[in-house]
Amino acid sequence: MPAELPKVTLRPKRLEDAELDYQWQTDPEFATLHAKEAVTLSFAQFQEEYAEVFKNRWPGRLHFAIETEQGLCIGDCACHNIRHDEAEGEVGINIARRDYWGKGYGAAALSQFVEYIFSCTGLKKLKLRTLEDNLRAQRSFIRAGFRPAGVLEDGGHRFLRMELSREVWLKMTGHHDRLPIDTAEES
Repeated sequence: MPAELPKVTLRPKRLEDAELDYQWQTDPEFATLHAKEAVTLSFAQFQEEYAEVFKNRWPGRLHFAIETEQGLCIGDCACHNIRHDEAEGEVGINIARRDYWGKGYGAAALSQFVEYIFSCTGLKKLKLRTLEDNLRAQRSFIRAGFRPAGVLEDGGHRFLRMELSREVWLKMTGHHDRLPIDTAEES
């Protein structure tokens, strides 16, 4: 029987999250895990861009911070490239604090996020991609119900594509009427 996942809360992103986002986006190891270059902007420049993006939220994107049971923000998750005509979107997750890596926080957050998406939106399929050699992330995705769906080469990197349909998710978990995310904006 799999170990119980830790308790997490998902909440809307806030401007105050810029500091943590800057820390992980400037970390070369973290950037490598996402097949990206580390951010080289100063924090002031980053904060200015962050505020602009925050003010002009992207349509077709859901973006939440991940907090521990104690209220510590440890990362974020997003659903982007939402295509309503195809009822699908792409998900991504970041556990930014290294001391929370490999402890089930990613799987717990992703499970809640998937439940929210399939319970509260019209999306019927979720996709993601992860570096082919990022086994820790793949284990997390599998725990949340995602299954391999092929390999993709992009920008000199090999990615494992993974998918989860609402139909498979319903069979796996059953439908829950509760909302797993606090969607109320704080004032």
